[in-house]
Amino acid sequence: MYASGNPIFLDPNYHEQEIFLRSTALPRAISSAQADMSGFFPNLGNGSLPAPSYRGRIPIHTFPVKTDPAFVPSCPNYDIKQQEYIDSMRSEVMRKFGHLIDLIYNKTGLNVTLNSFDPYNIYDLLHIQRDIYHLTVPDWVTPQVMYDLKQFSIWRISTMVGFGSPPSTEIVRFKGEMLKEILQRFEDKLACLQNPQTPDANCSFLGPLKFYAYSSHDTTVCSVLASLGSYPAIPGKD
Repeated sequence: MYASGNPIFLDPNYHEQEIFLRSTALPRAISSAQADMSGFFPNLGNGSLPAPSYRGRIPIHTFPVKTDPAFVPSCPNYDIKQQEYIDSMRSEVMRKFGHLIDLIYNKTGLNVTLNSFDPYNIYDLLHIQRDIYHLTVPDWVTPQVMYDLKQFSIWRISTMVGFGSPPSTEIVRFKGEMLKEILQRFEDKLACLQNPQTPDANCSFLGPLKFYAYSSHDTTVCSVLASLGSYPAIPGKD
């Protein structure tokens, strides 16, 4: 699509001036970026190297998780507002999911809190084992338990981005870092194109750049959708 269309957008051969990959520092995100690049540039190895070897020739840029300014920004004010937001819904959530929290503790030993992502992680694991690979799961993992886990997970991710019930515009604003980063790059790129003769260190990078890619996580996508006001359509889809 990008390297073989008409007209060609990217050169079929990789050039560092044209493409930049940004990933979280977790292996699965880096591996996804590498897999994407093997599709973008299938002939990069020229047949001389197996795919895993030549994928490493395309740099993937990361920050340490604790200092990542875009994907995992640190914000004490967000943490405070997030806790207040969860506390405001505690009674209703415990009424709906208290039995599930007790079940998880009795069956797994995990002491689930409303702030944790344990229900999401448990649902993800069981969904992969049960529904995708059709492996045997414990007897307590019934269709109703899976449904409840899914709803609990949706609630937790929704509150993370400010789309609980009721929504929180404060939380939504706090989760707009990724969208802000993307829009700022749009503006910087446009400024470079409109003023090609103006010396600017930033334009030496952005000027020839054609493709800036992110490799991240589902929660990052949720944050961007929340910033755009489109988030509720996703968990309600099925």
